[in-house]
Amino acid sequence: MIIEKEPVGSFLVTSIFNKNTLVEVDRVVLVYVNVEETSLKILYDELKYEAEKLMVDSSDGNAESISMSKVMNKKRTHISKLTILNSVNYKNYRIQRFENGKIQVSVNELEVNPVKAVLRKIAKEIGVDINNSNSNMKNTRVLGWDIIKQLS
Repeated sequence: MIIEKEPVGSFLVTSIFNKNTLVEVDRVVLVYVNVEETSLKILYDELKYEAEKLMVDSSDGNAESISMSKVMNKKRTHISKLTILNSVNYKNYRIQRFENGKIQVSVNELEVNPVKAVLRKIAKEIGVDINNSNSNMKNTRVLGWDIIKQLS
């Protein structure tokens, strides 16, 4: 995959896929990497046949592309359709990690949003460092996964 380097706000304009290698793909995942905060944001995660609905041919016919405007306007997969990979309980909290890496926290069966503040509180209580090896704060997915591993 080739990604254009021209950002619009925080997002890339277009993702380009080589037609010769696209046939080998089962799933399309578009990821925004924020180097300054050492964090990832999954912009799009779907099976190839779903992604192909958003793709258009390039002018030379050798590639297909997905405009980020199509991705950003697309409804995201509802959490209830995702597989739970890990689930732990701590006090009255339930912390779950889904197949796409999303971390969900529930308190007494009610979903907490945003979850980062709650994860930081739990991390402090159980002795999980909230900073990564570069002394930057961990993102939600990394912190949540570290807490789940500690409590498992």
